[in-house]
Amino acid sequence: MSNKRVSSSFDVSNKVVLITGGAGAIGSSIARGYANLGAKLIFTDFNLLDAQNIAHEIKIPEPNIIVEHLDVREQTQVQKVVKKSISHFKRIDILFNNAGINPRIEAEDIRKEIWEEVIDINLSGMFFVAQEVAKQTMIPNLNGKIVNTSSLQGMKGAKGAAAYASSKGAIISLTKVLANEWGKYNINVNSIAPSNLDTPMTARVYTEAGSKEKASKKTPLKRLGFPEDLIGTVIYLSSSASNYVTGQTIIIDGGKSIS
Repeated sequence: MSNKRVSSSFDVSNKVVLITGGAGAIGSSIARGYANLGAKLIFTDFNLLDAQNIAHEIKIPEPNIIVEHLDVREQTQVQKVVKKSISHFKRIDILFNNAGINPRIEAEDIRKEIWEEVIDINLSGMFFVAQEVAKQTMIPNLNGKIVNTSSLQGMKGAKGAAAYASSKGAIISLTKVLANEWGKYNINVNSIAPSNLDTPMTARVYTEAGSKEKASKKTPLKRLGFPEDLIGTVIYLSSSASNYVTGQTIIIDGGKSIS
């Protein structure tokens, strides 16, 4: 196989990508990765102002990006954003399903409303966005790539993360179900399971002096990860290079899970 053919397998130029949770550290980094490779973006987040500011920094020509407020808990809003996106771009090729929250609360202190908020955003919201994108564009077009953001905590659990870990574990199962059901429509559904990342969301974990250094030493690569470390895997799962990969969850943790 020629180098040119290998390179073209990872090509996402002119692909239309819907990103949820775009204003967070992971979402914004992945958006930049797609943009640098010539993709067109539907850039969404619960916080519209943050999304607009990040979209401005990315500097994609205006016809190639639209920015929308999106609360993934609101099905009517999800339907409208997907419909508007298809009206603008005619299709959605890739869904990076990334919206999520992670309150750090010990299990005995979690109130019902907090539990439901985490599940509604992280799991239910992720499902209904995927469902709407599939129904409105991917199933009719018999083509699509869906990449869900799970977490290593969805496999291993962690103190103070009962709701979060439960939602992320369910995402891994959901990914398998959707891959099974939608494979007949030529839709690939996979997920990533990051861990050991240095982001604002994980800053609460590293509050003690030396905690980052201690965590780094426990990984084979001897460092924490950054959101940029996820780009390559997400692009792979978004491109034709992964056409025969579906229902999988790829761990991205610097080797933490094997150490």
